[in-house]
Amino acid sequence: MNNENNNILDQRIREYLAQNGIAELSREEVKNKIECLSGMDFLELKNRFQVHELPDFYEIGQSGRDNYNYRIAFLKWMVNFIDSYPIGDCSILDSGCATGLDLCFLAGHYKDRDKIFKGYDKQEGMIFLAKEKAKRLSLKNVEFYVSDHDLDIVNPDSSEICSVDVLYNNNSLGLPEMRAENKTEAVEEIDRVQASRIANVLSRVKSGGTGIIGGVYTGKVDSLLPRLENRGIVYVRGEKIFNTPLGLEYFNQVFEIHR
Repeated sequence: MNNENNNILDQRIREYLAQNGIAELSREEVKNKIECLSGMDFLELKNRFQVHELPDFYEIGQSGRDNYNYRIAFLKWMVNFIDSYPIGDCSILDSGCATGLDLCFLAGHYKDRDKIFKGYDKQEGMIFLAKEKAKRLSLKNVEFYVSDHDLDIVNPDSSEICSVDVLYNNNSLGLPEMRAENKTEAVEEIDRVQASRIANVLSRVKSGGTGIIGGVYTGKVDSLLPRLENRGIVYVRGEKIFNTPLGLEYFNQVFEIHR
């Protein structure tokens, strides 16, 4: 993508986020906004893991400066990936889609193309808001439904198995432990659990399709690869897409699926 098209895409994403009430705010501004709307102490909500679990507050949290700029970088990367994908009429699934913020942008961006967009989340409140967002944006090429990451454990006969060409998971698996380097028993167990979760999520991808695990805090995935390869998941590449001002790096890890 040349600089002109990149700038146009950047502006389009910023306008979309603004339409959904998301702006670039400081951490203090996000905290004050949530406390004002909820009537509860922000730290209490955060410590109870409710800020990102309560749909009404989820998108406010996305206004935090790092979240805001990361999302722009992620969506630009996804557009470049989809543009270069060899299958024109591909199906694309957002795993853990929350309120559909990413997926609705992509569906709108490609609304005149032969692409099908799907998203799932385990929380009904998130899916309700995602459907409302799609309706408000008059999107006809996207659908949302309730499901769980661990599909092959919960429902191994599900019609979701091997159903899409491309699946992406944008930071909803909780994989910061992938940055660990010391091979203690605890880290070995973390590797086993993380590899299992990735494999469960990617069970939805057709053979020959692509899985993208986004929002990973490191490019180091070597310790997971043997477990993934045993399940037909082949590592292709990792791409750094965003740096925070404090030096935290975010990667998208790309896999090919071979059943």
